[in-house]
Amino acid sequence: MHCREKVIIPINKPCIFLEGAGRNSTSVQWDDHGTAHHTATFDVTGNDTIVKDITFEVLNTTRVQDTLFDSYGRHYYQNCYIQGHTDFIFGEGQSIFEDCQIYFTCGNRRPRRDGCITANERRSADAPGGFVFKNCNINGTRAKTQLGRALVSGNPRVIIANSFLADVIRPEGWGEVQRFVGHE
Repeated sequence: MHCREKVIIPINKPCIFLEGAGRNSTSVQWDDHGTAHHTATFDVTGNDTIVKDITFEVLNTTRVQDTLFDSYGRHYYQNCYIQGHTDFIFGEGQSIFEDCQIYFTCGNRRPRRDGCITANERRSADAPGGFVFKNCNINGTRAKTQLGRALVSGNPRVIIANSFLADVIRPEGWGEVQRFVGHE
């Protein structure tokens, strides 16, 4: 099943369980334009969301940014495929990605253009947000990417544990936004 639409789980819809028939069989695909927080293929703000065996993709290969907006709340992604180029997993959620395939692609962009996988938006050092990637396969094609960068504050939290990192990951690992230099 391939769903071609934007999927939004609002904050007033907690405890949602989405299970596909397998990440090679079930996908959510969308292409949107505008500000980052309104263009995501999958946008979840509802608490206690569980997603399993689903692929998330941006259809337009010239714009492969902001695939999964992991906004607020607690979320669990298992055996999912998430593809993009720039900040394609972003937001302020408290989320675990387990046994997922994270795939960096340039789309139709030139291969030398760098990208960034995560843009965690945790607002302060004591805020609960963060992303955990456990037993994931992080790979891609044609260019180099960073694991993550800070966008809204100097307090992102991303943990990568027991995961495979392909040679598409830049040696420095993490990007910087100039206003947050020194908060790495």
